[in-house]
Amino acid sequence: MPRGLAVVAVLSLLTSFPALSAAQDRAGVVTTLTGRASVARAVASQPRPLGFKDDVFPRDRISTAEQSLVRMLLGGKALVTVRELSTFTISEEAQRATIDLQGGKIGVAAARQLFRAGERLEIRTPNAVASIRGTLLVAERLPNGDARFSVVRSGAAEVCQSAGAAACVSIAAGERAVVSATSIRSEPIPPGEDPEAGLRPGGPQHTDPPAEITADVTSRAAQAAAALGPPAAPSPPPSSPPPPSVTRVPVLPGNQPVTPPPPSRPRLDGGNRFGVGAGGPSLVTGGSGSNVSIR
Repeated sequence: MPRGLAVVAVLSLLTSFPALSAAQDRAGVVTTLTGRASVARAVASQPRPLGFKDDVFPRDRISTAEQSLVRMLLGGKALVTVRELSTFTISEEAQRATIDLQGGKIGVAAARQLFRAGERLEIRTPNAVASIRGTLLVAERLPNGDARFSVVRSGAAEVCQSAGAAACVSIAAGERAVVSATSIRSEPIPPGEDPEAGLRPGGPQHTDPPAEITADVTSRAAQAAAALGPPAAPSPPPSSPPPPSVTRVPVLPGNQPVTPPPPSRPRLDGGNRFGVGAGGPSLVTGGSGSNVSIR
């Protein structure tokens, strides 16, 4: 093949599969998969199954099947959990990432300290847009077409209408906003209601962290250890106390130990002895033959 034709063939291949030439532009990676999910790429005509550890790219349209759940790390800064029977699309532009929720329910946990100045993460529905500021925000499409946003933990979010007067409300932990085509309101989350229902993994799933995430965490840990300096030398184990010293005194003449005499025993002949006579016990004194009766 002539060299010119070979170059044209390679360029044609890269143009037909943009994902190959833009692998570094991925939007996220799948970290948990329960059940089944599919992804429709902007460059592909048909959806394909979404797999564990798969990369997710801008403009990917992701859908979950019944009794399924997907969790992905978005840009290394937010964790997105997708409930069953949900559909959404991810898009990115300068300093802004947008999750377009077409149906179902998602939960987005954003780490505020990882966002740079001016960076934003938004969730959009046909009639609302919510900006996340370091919180866990649950967004869902209701059967009547309304959108509902709930702040589950600490932090806050701003929710606005995307059409009409574009009114906005701010909600904090324990509050939610309900947006329709003509109105927007904020209210406390009713006691006993669980906004995270359906967003917790259950059943067989893949949850091992992808190799890229594990390598990044290991690298950060190594950098932190290097910043702290070399580890201190371990302290020596406590030594056992020395045995007591014994001073031996030399044995000199006149300094020999004296052995005490054995205890005296009662004499059985010629000395005093106990006896038992006809009148009872008596002390018999040898030599005199006199008896002393013990009464």
